[in-house]
Amino acid sequence: MADQLPSAIDPITGDDKTVLGFLQALRTDLDEIKTAVGATPPPPPVTKTGSQPSGSNSAPNPVLAQDATGWSNSNPNYTAGRVPVADHVYAGYAYEVPVGADGAFFLYAPQRALATYGSGYTLTLAVDVQIESAASSISVETSWGGDAYPVSGVSTTTSVPTDGAWHRVEIDVSTSQPGGHIGIQFVATGVQEGDVVRATLADYVGQPV
Repeated sequence: MADQLPSAIDPITGDDKTVLGFLQALRTDLDEIKTAVGATPPPPPVTKTGSQPSGSNSAPNPVLAQDATGWSNSNPNYTAGRVPVADHVYAGYAYEVPVGADGAFFLYAPQRALATYGSGYTLTLAVDVQIESAASSISVETSWGGDAYPVSGVSTTTSVPTDGAWHRVEIDVSTSQPGGHIGIQFVATGVQEGDVVRATLADYVGQPV
């Protein structure tokens, strides 16, 4: 009769195994335990903030879905552009401006065309803003302009926390001329070199009056 390897009882399954089989199974179990203990934990869920678009939003390219057409800033020395974002409740992209030594700058959202209504339009122009800065908050002055309105002469100022969240800034305007194009623009006063300003979800709602 051929010699048989001594047997052992698997304490987990109760199976009667040879000592060699038992040791191989035990090694597999230990490897799985070590892998589990040393595994990188999954990242925490991303907290999403920001606004949802209005149902009648008429801003062109509001969330930079394909490219950054219409989005720009006033400082050609800043390396700005379209970047993916994961923490906005609606938008997947934003226009990002890393602030350089020149400091504050104007950020321009896309302009929308105004139909030729003799009495003009009443509009609410808005955009979501996110600012990374050592300061606890940044003052954002929001205004509007375009080819028919180079300088609006109307502005509103909002204190935007630098808490990593997206914050909506907006302005209500009444146009006095028909035709042309207008859009929202803002300047974050107090930003310094190394700060980062992002904007997305241009939201323009209005009607002829």
